Amino acid sequence: MIIFHKPLIVPKGFFKKRKVDGVNADGCEILVSRIVNNMKGGQEIIRGNALKKEPDYLINGEWVEVTYAERKAQKTMVEEGIFTEERDLNDILKSLAKAVDIKANKTYSVDEYSVAILSLDYCPSMYKDVGNELLDAMASRYVNDFYKQLTSRYIDSGKLKNIYFIFIDDDYKFAFVDINDLIKNDNSIMCIEYEDKTGIPYLE
Repeated sequence: MIIFHKPLIVPKGFFKKRKVDGVNADGCEILVSRIVNNMKGGQEIIRGNALKKEPDYLINGEWVEVTYAERKAQKTMVEEGIFTEERDLNDILKSLAKAVDIKANKTYSVDEYSVAILSLDYCPSMYKDVGNELLDAMASRYVNDFYKQLTSRYIDSGKLKNIYFIFIDDDYKFAFVDINDLIKNDNSIMCIEYEDKTGIPYLE
């Protein structure tokens, strides 16, 4: 069992739909779509049409369905605005896998699409070493196997074009994990600072 802990602050209404630039979207959808857009070239974001069974966004020509890796215990976080429960790595992996599976088995009108998932669990081992040799070795094995399994099950099989994970980090930063780049091209994971710090979750 590998456990991490940092208090998380979530602004009230972050998960509620509101009109932004003429489009109804919640804070998660706005945050994730903007991060993906920034990391994929920063050119264009078009809201998908649910009536036409399109995914959430067309980002730089790539259809992307956006979601949040929710765990049951985090419902308290949404209601109260602060979440302080310890995070177990195995539990986090399960929540991520479930979020991917749900979106991968949806039916859309487009030929292919990717999934982008926001995780508000503080879990640095998903994207970097934490400075503890034993902990890093244990976590690395679990995490690398997890990413490879997702690649085989969803990307190689043709169910998804790609999978993106966005993990919350310190100082209003988010880690962006591009599964295709990581597994197939051996590219490094990027940590970026989100410019607009109003109305987004952060670690205390």
